[in-house]
Amino acid sequence: IGVSGSYSGANLTPKPHAEVEPVDDPYFALPVPDSGACIDAENKLSQAEVELQPGTYCGGINISPQSKITMAPGIYIMKDGPLRIGAGSSLQGSEVLIALVGENSILDVSANSSIKLTSPKSGVYANIQFMSDRVADGKFKGEEWTTISSSEFEIDGVMYLPEHDIW
Repeated sequence: IGVSGSYSGANLTPKPHAEVEPVDDPYFALPVPDSGACIDAENKLSQAEVELQPGTYCGGINISPQSKITMAPGIYIMKDGPLRIGAGSSLQGSEVLIALVGENSILDVSANSSIKLTSPKSGVYANIQFMSDRVADGKFKGEEWTTISSSEFEIDGVMYLPEHDIW
C-alpha cells in the first residue's frame, strides 16, 4: 500500500509506505459500470441472513447490526447512496465488484463488522474490488471512505476511489 501523503492507524497489514511519489492514474480508461434498473432491497436489511444478487441498488444499502449478507458473483452498483454495514455484521462474496456511483455513495463500516470479498478474475473489471465514478459530490466531506474501530477487512482486489478520502 502506498500513499502520497501520510497515514495513521494500527494493525495495518502490510504497513503502508508514506510519501510515495504520485503516478499517473493507471485506471483512467477503466469505464464506470452502467447503472441498470433499480433493485428493491428496501434500502435496509434488518438483522437478516440474505444473499444479494448483482445489479443497481438505488439509494444504496443499509445493513443493520448483526446481519449476515452474502453477495453472489457480479457487479453491485450503489447509486446515490452508501453501502453502510452495521456493527457486528458480515459481508462476504466471491468475484464481486462494488461500484460507488452518484451522490452520497460511500462505504461506511461500523465496529466489529467484517468484509471478506474476492474480486472478479476476468473481464474488464478483473482484480477491481471497489471503484467510484470519479466524481466527489454529496453531503459527505470529501466523499469519505469510513472504517470504524475493530472491523475485519479482507479483499484481494484494487480499491480504485480517486476522489474519496480513506479513513
